[in-house]
Amino acid sequence: MVQLIPYDVIEEALKNDFIDCKHIHDGTCLMDNMKRWARTLKSVSGYYIPFHVIPLLLFKRKQLRKNPVATLKHALVGYIKSLIFMASYVSTVTLTVCILRNLFKTLHPAVQMTAGATAAFQILWEAPSRRDEITLFIFPRFLEVVWNFLKKRKYVKDVQAGQNMMFALAMSAIVYFFHKQPDSLKKSYFSIFKQILGEKN
Repeated sequence: MVQLIPYDVIEEALKNDFIDCKHIHDGTCLMDNMKRWARTLKSVSGYYIPFHVIPLLLFKRKQLRKNPVATLKHALVGYIKSLIFMASYVSTVTLTVCILRNLFKTLHPAVQMTAGATAAFQILWEAPSRRDEITLFIFPRFLEVVWNFLKKRKYVKDVQAGQNMMFALAMSAIVYFFHKQPDSLKKSYFSIFKQILGEKN
């Protein structure tokens, strides 16, 4: 359970660039993160249902009718893998922060960066196809963070209608591959764009 940190402890942490875990959570770091793993698993259980049910209904209806048991089993395994991935990712971040913070007695940003990089390996819980999807979702967020970091330090400035240009560039690449190299697109994505763009010439 997260504790309320006294003001004097916060002041001391800002002064010394360190705060002891006893002021942040109950018990040992390992025990706290085991509880966090279970809480995260429960909290994301409903969130991941649409990610696995909707593709099943939209793109695998024939398989579902032909072999319902195997298809549902495959979907259930994928759902469980997603839950384990997210719970393990969160607990790995916090546990790594605890370990490095206590080991080096610092709150340096490198601690958080190392924790994030370490936790990224939890993506191996996911199926290869889901790893691609997660990467495609996360990478633009990474670029956005880098851009905001540079903008805050006045290294770059916003480009007028920049988001529109990026969207146009992305769509032009998708349309090109849709017509010229359809095998490069995931089947479910190809089906969606086929409904939008029509039969490829």
